[in-house]
Amino acid sequence: MNNILSTNHTSIYKLLFVLFFAGICNLPFKCNAQEYSKLDEVPQWVKEKVNHEEYKLWEVMSSVFQIDYSFLKKDISQERKKEILHLLQNTVSRIQNGSYNIEKGSLFCVADEFKIDSLTNWSTEILECRKKSGIIYSSRDGYDAHYKLTVIYGYDKMNKKVYPIKNELECISYSGIEITCNDLPIVKYNEVEGKLQGTCYGNLFFKDEKGATHSEDFTKYFVLEP
Repeated sequence: MNNILSTNHTSIYKLLFVLFFAGICNLPFKCNAQEYSKLDEVPQWVKEKVNHEEYKLWEVMSSVFQIDYSFLKKDISQERKKEILHLLQNTVSRIQNGSYNIEKGSLFCVADEFKIDSLTNWSTEILECRKKSGIIYSSRDGYDAHYKLTVIYGYDKMNKKVYPIKNELECISYSGIEITCNDLPIVKYNEVEGKLQGTCYGNLFFKDEKGATHSEDFTKYFVLEP
């Protein structure tokens, strides 16, 4: 890590915030300066590891970043590939329209996959991973059936910014009645108000104490203080 910071302190920290909280870069990790390609350089072997669209994206990325492509030599899950592609598409779009503000020659790496639960107590002087939970929906008819939302997010202590990483919904009953559910939670950070907010579309299925089956559809807007 010291090798990176001595190369480009400010821009590297900024890049690590983006990559780490997008689920791409995991700290701590090892970086070897010899593994990074030069600007405007994409190794020939990369063509064998990616499709045509991805290669074109890497070409644009190489115009701004010195890139470590070694992650392409490892086994990558399909979900991980989608995450990386999504990040590339967004970053390239911003590079091309001139809205990506980072120093040319910054280092770019993709770290190994990690399990999000291992981050919940992770903290340094710069970054911190936090967890926030709360009941966002309870049965409209007063039954002991609830939706509990847990948001795991990164906090940039230097710039006081929040980066949602992962959110989960679970059905809970304090009295132990049987509940099943499905959901589609969407959580974003409102920088103006400084709050985590979002919308959840769900279906709550449960049996009451007498064994009668109930079903509730709902759309819920919620706000959580980070």
